[in-house]
Amino acid sequence: MVPDTAVVTRDGRNLVFVVQGSRVLSQDVEGFPADEKHFFITKGVMPGNKLILHADKTLSGVVRLW
Repeated sequence: MVPDTAVVTRDGRNLVFVVQGSRVLSQDVEGFPADEKHFFITKGVMPGNKLILHADKTLSGVVRLW
């Protein structure tokens, strides 16, 4: 389960942005809204993957890792 702000819906697809090393990649996920603030992911990422929390506010190509 992740905060709903980590999941973006584009063209009918649910996406998250996964941090892998110094790169951020988009990943299709499957799941459903668990409640009004969370999304339950059933396929696409594993527990422990690092995700961008506010994916809907992230501009393409403008992610800084500290």
